[in-house]
Amino acid sequence: MTIEETTYAEILAKKAKECPDRVAFCSEGQCYTYAELDKITDVFAAKIIGFGIKKNDHVALWGYNCANWFVTYLSIIKAGAVAVLLNYSLPVKDLADLMELTDAKFIFYGNNRETSKDVDAAVKLAELSKLSKDKMFNFSGEAFDFKTYLNDSIDTSAVKAITESDNPRRDAIIIFTTGTTALPKAVLLSQYGVINDGIGYGDKYKDARGESICNTLPMFHSFGLMVVTLYLHDAKTVYLHELIKPEEIVKIVDKYHTPDMSGVGAVYTALVEHPDFDIKVIPSVRICLIGGSVSTPAFLMRLEEKFTHATFLNGYGQTEASPALSMSSPTDPIEKRATSVGSLLEGGEIKIWTKEKGFMSTGEVGEVVARGYFLMNGYYKLPKEKQSIDDEGWLHTGDLGYVDEDNFLHLTGRIKDIIIKSGENISPVEIEQKIIENECIKEVKVMGAPHPVTSESVEACIVLYDGKTFDEEAMIAELKTKISKFKIPSHFFIFDSFPLLGNGKLDQRGLKELMLKRLKKLRLEHKIEKGFHVNTTTVDNDELAVTPVLGLIGTFAKEIKFSEKRTDQILEAVKAMLEERILNAYTDVGQITIQIHLFKECMRIQFRDQGDKYFVEDDENAKNTAKTILKYVSNYKTEKDSKGVSTYSMDFNWENGFNIVDFLADK
Repeated sequence: MTIEETTYAEILAKKAKECPDRVAFCSEGQCYTYAELDKITDVFAAKIIGFGIKKNDHVALWGYNCANWFVTYLSIIKAGAVAVLLNYSLPVKDLADLMELTDAKFIFYGNNRETSKDVDAAVKLAELSKLSKDKMFNFSGEAFDFKTYLNDSIDTSAVKAITESDNPRRDAIIIFTTGTTALPKAVLLSQYGVINDGIGYGDKYKDARGESICNTLPMFHSFGLMVVTLYLHDAKTVYLHELIKPEEIVKIVDKYHTPDMSGVGAVYTALVEHPDFDIKVIPSVRICLIGGSVSTPAFLMRLEEKFTHATFLNGYGQTEASPALSMSSPTDPIEKRATSVGSLLEGGEIKIWTKEKGFMSTGEVGEVVARGYFLMNGYYKLPKEKQSIDDEGWLHTGDLGYVDEDNFLHLTGRIKDIIIKSGENISPVEIEQKIIENECIKEVKVMGAPHPVTSESVEACIVLYDGKTFDEEAMIAELKTKISKFKIPSHFFIFDSFPLLGNGKLDQRGLKELMLKRLKKLRLEHKIEKGFHVNTTTVDNDELAVTPVLGLIGTFAKEIKFSEKRTDQILEAVKAMLEERILNAYTDVGQITIQIHLFKECMRIQFRDQGDKYFVEDDENAKNTAKTILKYVSNYKTEKDSKGVSTYSMDFNWENGFNIVDFLADK
């Protein structure tokens, strides 16, 4: 490949001269030719400068995929500023944290998830970010028509001066690493990195690439941005829709006959299930780019079987690499495209490395490290020790893999995702590839879960094809012929669908939280069947002990949702039992031990001491105590151990269908 020292401004100017009337972008009926795109972005960049935005200022860009989003993106960069690309699915509070993290001084926004729910969402974001309303601009198609700029006579000389001296390698873009609960890292990318990474990626299927693409990848995500940049660089047409829904994608492909598509696996699966797939998608599509996650061999082969005229191209990368590092080619045999993430992009370096042995040989597994023109400039505001590029210029990806004899890269998992069970390192990817071979299973994700004996257990989450049923015993028997017994999942959790992030990638953190909750519930159900001991307290035979015991039990009863009335009844029964043993015992009871156990049907409170059995004498106090206890308990029984020591149990059934397992699982 030829590495280019170029910028977006230079590419636009060149294409505006070479093919001025060719459509560059089209979404929701709003289309821009290359000549229009160059003119409009010059004008808007000049207006941006007039807003007070200076070179290297950080400017937030927030909205769904649309042509106006890309117009704004290009204009920000033409003005010499840095475009901070915000996830259109994040809540306002999280976005405000990212604004603060990146020192963003302006907000350019369009339609997004938050504004669809609250028309004042952008104002609230500005307020949380301590920005005045003059630091906001609405670029949505409903609010503004950029084509009015075609007749605008604003002076653009300041823009020309900036673009002519612009350094392609400067910080131009901030994209965040995927994050759901922890604050993500802000990755600084250059025009040089994104443009050349697109060129290298595009060279892999140059001869098969069509004249247009239906892009369903979010452009705030590095892969979506790189793919769109590639098609812009090669003067192709990009079709978009704000909402990534099967019915909208089908309309685009059918109307414009787009030969190329880009999307995550879930998008392609949804298209296959659309009723018009056979007549409106299959005839047009020839190249399908997969982004977001590694596809299993069975998954890719099934998709290619459904898209009868198309070739699926798998690849690998991460935001820190602008993002592509490897990719399949249409001429690669399907077994290579299905079992690997392609061969390395030309002009860069990828090696396999371990801390103990350094660089590894062909076929050996270690961490994937890379260096070259595609690398980020670094993480914004993070110290050197937290950067992922070492002193030799190698990006440490955190992914495990190996390179085969044909120079194809194979991934075996994430370092942090490795499951350690009884001292054995287990790769989830290996297990996933075997599980997905089952024709009933549409998606699978294998993860580790804490285990008191083996350190971690292997757990599988699966999604079934519509109308299919799952036979766990048959699945286990099948896996025993393919993988070691200790790698077989302890449980298979069936989901209707997996949670996704705003960029269409699997929300692995969210899925793991759901899995752990269900695993916790299973373990709780097992404990509850036998009785789940939650508390033991021992008190002296003294009337002063009554108050603290009542306080303990009263607090606990309210915590597990007994009503105020029922809690008072429980306390009356407990008080009667304690006072009988303390005040009315016929022999020394010694210390009194009180235990609380939880069962599926009830809470059980047990009393144990050395005294005589209750109610053995015809004593009025004992009779009254018995009446109080029996009035309020759901069940009462006495048991003696081999030494003749009695345990007195009082059961209090749950109220109003209360489910103790669900309650504890939510804690």
